[in-house]
Amino acid sequence: MTSSHALDVVYTLRVGVVIYQEDKLFVVIEPTTGVASQGKSFDEALKNFDEALELWLENAEPWEKERLTKSEAVASIILEHKIS
Repeated sequence: MTSSHALDVVYTLRVGVVIYQEDKLFVVIEPTTGVASQGKSFDEALKNFDEALELWLENAEPWEKERLTKSEAVASIILEHKIS
């Protein structure tokens, strides 16, 4: 007796995000896609971002997904800019 099982292939996608606090909310944004989310706590913001990115991936065009997989953060810095 043979069994036919489909293999579920799982890929891990690493994305660089920016996380900042705005008033009482934590905001998470991924610069390449523009996907963003927020939450009342750091963990909630990350959870909400994960869900938002999943929805984006379900609806993204192939070229958008390719652009995301090829982008890689090379630095994270804070710049100060004087305004008047």
